[in-house]
Amino acid sequence: MKRFSILLLAVIFCLPFSGCKKGEEDPGISFKSRDGRVKGIWKLTKITETSTDVDKTTVVFLGVSSSSVTTTTITVDYDGTDMTKTDLVTTEASSTTVNDVTTTVTTYSLTVTINKDNTYSYSLDKTDKEYCTSDASTCTTFPSSNPVTYTEDEDGEWYWDDANDKKIHLKTYAPYFSGKLKKCSSSELIFESTWDESDKTTYTDYVNEGTYTGTSTYTWTKQ
Repeated sequence: MKRFSILLLAVIFCLPFSGCKKGEEDPGISFKSRDGRVKGIWKLTKITETSTDVDKTTVVFLGVSSSSVTTTTITVDYDGTDMTKTDLVTTEASSTTVNDVTTTVTTYSLTVTINKDNTYSYSLDKTDKEYCTSDASTCTTFPSSNPVTYTEDEDGEWYWDDANDKKIHLKTYAPYFSGKLKKCSSSELIFESTWDESDKTTYTDYVNEGTYTGTSTYTWTKQ
């Protein structure tokens, strides 16, 4: 009976506040709604992302079947300053396997401002730092005296992409600022996504099968 009373009290206390927990890592109770907590200036501080694309092709020619499989694995890691992207392409065909690895390192800075009128703006600055291919000796380091830089400033409208006003999936066209909002606190946002897709195309002498899977986590810190 005591446990029931505690639970009932928690529910009654939570009802007046639309900021009660919705995401897995949201604060248990907040005096601000998700609308209120998401507003402000945010800086991208961490990315962990992995995706795998498998493409298998089978061809029959003069009664002889041959297959090739190309697997592309992409990992992205960002520590708040440098973004490292690694592309590993593995091709298997005719009893041979070829691996091709490309790694790029970029100095990356991204800030998003979320306004209460459902508009947003973002500012992106990135500078190429290093580019490496499979042979580590072929790395190219971009000199600081002549950097390859890119800047972008855009704005638009943000909204919750959910039925019944659940406010779990937030939508913008700013980089890394969309998806399932796993955590929405007054100081930190964490977007989390998973995907698992497949397709198959079949003709008389040709079959192509593909799968695409991955996970990503984007962490933003209030400025």
